[in-house]
Amino acid sequence: MSARVQAWPQTEEESRKLIQESDQHLKDIEKVLQNDKRYLVLECVPEERRKLIMSYIEDLDRRGPPPPPTASEPTRRSTK
Repeated sequence: MSARVQAWPQTEEESRKLIQESDQHLKDIEKVLQNDKRYLVLECVPEERRKLIMSYIEDLDRRGPPPPPTASEPTRRSTK
């Protein structure tokens, strides 16, 4: 019997849509963040912490994907 594993979203837009559709995706993100000291410091203000996470995801979505490394670092380009 094989267990079905759901893949993580590839983009911030996909992540934001999943959060809007279901609270489970945000819970999954928070579960991963429980290993992060910055997340734990905000334990006394859980609603503010959740707003910060959503704000960060929305900001990433507005900025779009980062450029490829070779676009900003010419030294990493292939010398073929």
